[in-house]
Amino acid sequence: TRRRLFGRKTQAATVEALLNLELVAPSTLRPGLSAGWDDFVLRALSRDREGRPASARHMLAELDRIPSSRSDGAIRRLAQLVRQLGDATDEVQDEAPTEVELPRARTRVLVPEPEAR
Repeated sequence: TRRRLFGRKTQAATVEALLNLELVAPSTLRPGLSAGWDDFVLRALSRDREGRPASARHMLAELDRIPSSRSDGAIRRLAQLVRQLGDATDEVQDEAPTEVELPRARTRVLVPEPEAR
């Protein structure tokens, strides 16, 4: 779709988008995109760890199952990139954070001064 999905102006806003943005199938933004791409992208972005491909190899296998379309060249380039990542993603998978701590907002409590008598 060539649109930044989660990028926001502040880090807190980006985290908020990561946690709460409603994900939509790419074909809603780019009509004509095959349903295979919709399934692939939505699985890759799943907030549920079990819903995502387990590794780069699994992603590559899913890419290979997407029916050919006008973007065969793009599929090959993406598959090549995933192959290059290879085991590197397996090595860092366990180091990836599963929870994000958001900074607490600072608030001021205004207490009215007592009235003079």
